[in-house]
Amino acid sequence: PTTEWDEEALLAVATTGIDLPEGTRVALALMVLCLIPLFLLIALSALALGVVETLAMRACVLEDAGALAAMRRGWLLLRKRSVPVAGLWLTALVLGAAGGFVAGLIATELTRPAVTALVLGEPLAAVLAMRLVVAYILLLAAGGALTALQSAIWTRGYQALSAE
Repeated sequence: PTTEWDEEALLAVATTGIDLPEGTRVALALMVLCLIPLFLLIALSALALGVVETLAMRACVLEDAGALAAMRRGWLLLRKRSVPVAGLWLTALVLGAAGGFVAGLIATELTRPAVTALVLGEPLAAVLAMRLVVAYILLLAAGGALTALQSAIWTRGYQALSAE
């Protein structure tokens, strides 16, 4: 239940946007446009730091490097070998996405009859409930296998990058 004050506040907020002068609307639109490069810079820096972290973890394990030395090693590899590192990242991304897509398609086919029954309000038969469980287990197994595959790709790639 809303109070009279809530309704008045809602009305005030709703009407405020309508009565904005044209100059204010343009200024707000330009401010939003300025945020786009900021978000792109944040995304690119997060991607670069994620790659450095992934390379640093391999340096810790494979080269027995300390934390700071491993981060320096990861940063050095990213700077000096950026094209091969980008190829490695793209390979892991594509294989992970393809595997996730295939697992998702299989899970969708397994769960479609059960979801249809639930949407229609029909009781869920035991066979349909089992299909939901199997799909869930499949997705867990596929997620684990894809994570292991990506880890192996990065580890073997790190060995090749650091050997050259």
